[in-house]
Amino acid sequence: MALIKDGERVTNFLAFLGEEIGEAAANNVLQTAVNIFEKAPDIHSDEKVLGLLYGLIQSGKTNIINMAVALAADNDFKLFIVFTDRNNSLQDQTFERADEALSGMLVREIDELGTEDPEYIETVLETDGIVLICKKDSADLEKLITFLEGQDLSDIPALIADDEADAIGLDTHQRMEGEEPSPINQQLTNVRNMVSTQLYLQVTATPQSIILQNREEGGFYPEFIEVVEAGSGYTGIHTFFQEHADRHLRSVEIEEIKELANKNSDDEDITNIPVGLMEALSSFVIGVAIQMLNATERRQEQKFSFLCHISPYQTVHTRIKKLTKKFIADLYKALRKPQESEKRDFILSYLSSAYDDLKDTCPDIPLFPNVLKAISDNINSHEVIVLNAAPDSHSNIKLNKKFNFIIGGNKLGRGLTIPRLLVTYYGRVSTRPQVDTLMQHARMCGYRSNDLNVTRVFIPDDIADLFAEICEHDTIQRDIIKNHGMEGTLYLNSEILSPSRPNVIPKSVGAYKAGQSTFPKLPEYRESELEGVTEYINSKITPLENEKEILDVTIDFVSDIIERIPFQTSGGWHPEVIVKYLSWYKHQYSDEVMLIYTLDRNIGPAQSRNNQGTVIGSVLAPDIQGLVRTADVLKPLIVLIRNTGAKWDGVDFWIPWFRFPENDKNVLFNLYNQ
Repeated sequence: MALIKDGERVTNFLAFLGEEIGEAAANNVLQTAVNIFEKAPDIHSDEKVLGLLYGLIQSGKTNIINMAVALAADNDFKLFIVFTDRNNSLQDQTFERADEALSGMLVREIDELGTEDPEYIETVLETDGIVLICKKDSADLEKLITFLEGQDLSDIPALIADDEADAIGLDTHQRMEGEEPSPINQQLTNVRNMVSTQLYLQVTATPQSIILQNREEGGFYPEFIEVVEAGSGYTGIHTFFQEHADRHLRSVEIEEIKELANKNSDDEDITNIPVGLMEALSSFVIGVAIQMLNATERRQEQKFSFLCHISPYQTVHTRIKKLTKKFIADLYKALRKPQESEKRDFILSYLSSAYDDLKDTCPDIPLFPNVLKAISDNINSHEVIVLNAAPDSHSNIKLNKKFNFIIGGNKLGRGLTIPRLLVTYYGRVSTRPQVDTLMQHARMCGYRSNDLNVTRVFIPDDIADLFAEICEHDTIQRDIIKNHGMEGTLYLNSEILSPSRPNVIPKSVGAYKAGQSTFPKLPEYRESELEGVTEYINSKITPLENEKEILDVTIDFVSDIIERIPFQTSGGWHPEVIVKYLSWYKHQYSDEVMLIYTLDRNIGPAQSRNNQGTVIGSVLAPDIQGLVRTADVLKPLIVLIRNTGAKWDGVDFWIPWFRFPENDKNVLFNLYNQ
């Protein structure tokens, strides 16, 4: 059946979205949803399809989810479940955006279903369909399962969108042999099993742990990946930490972060606020004033945000809140009653420095006195919001003021959209940082081009360097997936960063370290087609000159040979991984690799160390080892050895040896999926 792309719900949401983000961006959202839905099961089947939407931080993934729901509804899907993180703020935000976007559809948080008339729900399911927003915690998931158990779902096709799928829901017991799946994972599996026809869409900007999962029946390894590209006006981590770092990053001493995170004194004075935090707060109020004065459209919402994220601990959040309130109070007095303010000169010096700094990126900056007046006239419209797990914390972010100061910890780590975020003061320190966690902390990303001229990130240099490293990770991962698909996807990792938390990475994940060499422990020496393979490689090598010299050859030349050489025991030799790596290397760096070949060796079998059978102990003769040591360690190197087979079954066979470059990239891959 042909996919309906211009149904009533899609048309309504497209018009709504066009006004919000522009017609071109709205059409891109629709096209992404169409790409996803073209892989959905037929509504008359009992097929289940699991996919992954690989987005960008703050790139509008929620819009794509809502468009996918609208598209599914126009194509006779009836049940829509949107899973969110355990964060109440994120659930509320997801609900509000779905309720606004999906006009005419019944949108409910799972807690609200108990108040609905059962007959009404049954009728809605059979006609317009129902959209359920559910947090991924045990209590809410149990309510969802109970609701589904009470429905006849035999003819109800479903779209299930699992937002932040890598954060909560993967099996955290997978490294424990014999253990049952972790509770949330089991509940999500139960939901999937209850609906016969479904498209289950995992959604995240950090799919490291999902990609490294085992591909197995009933698991959470996706069958397809839709990679989201940045739209016009999007600013991502590359903008801040690579392309324009000098424009937007401002250095903060790491000792300042540690002092703020550890000090518990109640005797706070504005002159005791650390320099970096004082600079960040000053940059924010100056930036807000500039944007208000330069606003060309009166209807543009004048509500701006400052974010402080340095610690998960509530005592630290409380202290930062006190410091922020002290800053606002003394700032107001300095501007409104300058003759009575003892701190006026101190405050003005910071404001003046912030103004001078913003001149570099604001060619049309208003005069400094006008900026100060705008701050003075508007600073009373402010709120200091603490977002954490404390009982008195804000349950969600509703920015109703012009100056919104947001302070928090883990609740700021995923999914939440912070409108018009001008200044970020960031300093989360970890002894073993993770790529996915740090990326999710990058709340400064998003469609923020209109405010980029006054956007600043105050951050210690070492942490900024980690984000720059993460930019490389994301570029590499996207490139690999787009060019090679996800079968046996590689993840290029470094010693500095781990891809994800250890308990969601299977034991079957292996690694090639940068600079590591590998070869098959037991080549195939008795296969009936071995002679044909040997003859083919001979025909490739024979035209080459200079045996036992370092040659430059193309990656395609080498890959073709690596893929053909059979072996019995890998011993860590994974040709699929090496070929994928070389393909990435070709795209990223060069089409050339180094080759050394040698003919007519007489390598014999050896006994494995654990007496588990015959292997090859080593393949490089001393003269070849010496040659290898002279080769450029920053380039891939392949050595091909033709063994006479005299000590085996008498048939010549080729043995490959490969060395990865000594750069900062290790190669992670799932052995189970190769």
